[in-house]
Amino acid sequence: MADAGVGYRFPRIGAAKDLTVRFNVNNLFDASYIGPIGTGGFSLSSDLQTLQAAPRRLMFLSLGTRF
Repeated sequence: MADAGVGYRFPRIGAAKDLTVRFNVNNLFDASYIGPIGTGGFSLSSDLQTLQAAPRRLMFLSLGTRF
């Protein structure tokens, strides 16, 4: 499993300073694997364990600034 990200910080543009653009990818190679292990609900015997498939490739684009 691998994640990657790139970003760029622009010079001051008007009132906005530190304008940033970021692009991130989680699960870069789209690997299939078991993600969270949790409980399937309440049980007196506590034997309702569940396995969940991990998320596929996720991509995020974010913008940020300071004033």
